[in-house]
Amino acid sequence: MVLGALFVFLPEDDRASWGSCISETFGEISNVAGFDFQFVDTACDLLAKSEAISIFVSRRSGSSDQVGRTEIFKYDGPMEPPTITEIDPRTIRISVGAISSIYFAKEQWDGIAILYDIGHIDYPGRNDPPRR
Repeated sequence: MVLGALFVFLPEDDRASWGSCISETFGEISNVAGFDFQFVDTACDLLAKSEAISIFVSRRSGSSDQVGRTEIFKYDGPMEPPTITEIDPRTIRISVGAISSIYFAKEQWDGIAILYDIGHIDYPGRNDPPRR
């Protein structure tokens, strides 16, 4: 029982190393402002269930290969692919509908500003990106 109690307090990334998480890529967008994006749903289940949607970005390498994938947005919400658009050569916008909560949202990556258009957040918190 002590092992189970300790598991609950592990960060989600550490839980995955215990083999209790399943990740599924459910969408991709290629070549938006020279970047590729992947949408991954990760569900963890041992004693407590948790699920999150992650958006990963990578710079295009000139081929179909991705170079240096980085997680830029993680939230709890439906498994629906977001919309990602180029606003200008140094800015992208990530749009999602109604979501439950946000684990984190990077406002910048590799010199590119990231704006967010979020329809509704059920449980707003300190990790929410600024409203613009």
